[in-house]
Amino acid sequence: YAWMALPYISFLGRDKFNKGYWIDAFCMDCLACASALFYALNNYRSSQTVMFLLLSVAGVFNVLAFFHTMSALINQRGFFTPMEKWGPMSWFKLTHEGFRGAIPKLKKALAAIDLESKTGQRQLEVFAANYSTFVRVHEEHSTHEDKIIFKTFSDFFPGHCDKYMQDHEDDRAVMEEKRILTNQVLDTSLALQERQAKLQQLKEELPTMFDEFLEHIRGEEDNLQPIGKKYMPLELQKQMARQCFQSTPADRWEEYIPFILHNAPRHPQRIRFLKSMCWSMPERAQQIGAIVYRNVDAVMWKRLDIEIPEMIPRGESNWRRYV
Repeated sequence: YAWMALPYISFLGRDKFNKGYWIDAFCMDCLACASALFYALNNYRSSQTVMFLLLSVAGVFNVLAFFHTMSALINQRGFFTPMEKWGPMSWFKLTHEGFRGAIPKLKKALAAIDLESKTGQRQLEVFAANYSTFVRVHEEHSTHEDKIIFKTFSDFFPGHCDKYMQDHEDDRAVMEEKRILTNQVLDTSLALQERQAKLQQLKEELPTMFDEFLEHIRGEEDNLQPIGKKYMPLELQKQMARQCFQSTPADRWEEYIPFILHNAPRHPQRIRFLKSMCWSMPERAQQIGAIVYRNVDAVMWKRLDIEIPEMIPRGESNWRRYV
């Protein structure tokens, strides 16, 4: 079980503190108790070392959880309130998670580009393809927000979304500028020295653009997402989701949905992304499923169709109607 948990260790502590962290502390306590019992049975020096190590780790877990709990209670942070809810519009928030997952991959590919080696040139092709998809998904997502979601939010709170709509215009211009720069680096008709200069410019400017973009989507989540949660009735949320889906051509959804599924860092986020889409548009469940089937590998498809049987073809094994 420890080996199975290792790939997910980077997610530890990324969520806001809640009672769920006591589960980790309890598991460490059980492991430490088991090591103490094992030492009592065999009295080996190595068992004693393992026992001391696990007791120390368990102690740290419990102390940290205790102090976080006391801090939450003193500051009245809602320690005993339910976990954050999700709804028909959650797939827009999870699109942000797809962007967050894609950016480190783009940065890594950009850093590995070397125009004088075959491996570095392949990294350039990978980066160019992935960045182009990133730009197109952002174009669709920002259009959904500007023309439908933020427009509706502005009906409730006039002017509240203006800053973020202006950010979208600025981001689209900057992303297009970087896309043109990427194409110039790809252009083999240019001199190598000129392409190197363009590549250096891209490596210097793109990380800053990504950092500003991450700040932008965090601002949307902090300042605009509560409007949808607190003021938008369920039927209006479904109506906005349908309008967004219908405003985007089908071929763009063939990029949009796989982009989120491949870049969302956690599998439960992929499941929630698809479930929220099916919640808002149950009549589109099979279309969404077909897009997923065509654009993911067999392993991911199987993991998803078990959790979301509504999207598999009607009448097939495990299919059920969305309720």
